[in-house]
Amino acid sequence: MEQEDFIEENENSVVSVGNWLLSIIVTSIPIVNFIFLAYWAFNKKTNKTKSNWAKATLLFFVIILALYAVIFGFAMLSHPDMPNMQMP
Repeated sequence: MEQEDFIEENENSVVSVGNWLLSIIVTSIPIVNFIFLAYWAFNKKTNKTKSNWAKATLLFFVIILALYAVIFGFAMLSHPDMPNMQMP
């Protein structure tokens, strides 16, 4: 029973400024950011506010990656030598 109370209290507690600062620093490190964001997003013990922030950030990364893929695809298709390019 005590563990459930702790988890419920932890989910509803306010995230401190220091915790947010550490979260932002960790998410600025390439590759590590995806690991920690996935952990924070899907771990049941993570604060609800931080979990929602991690899910939104992951969704934002996926949208940006998809836009990059579309733009890169159009750029490659619009290249004038694309039909005549030969593999080395």
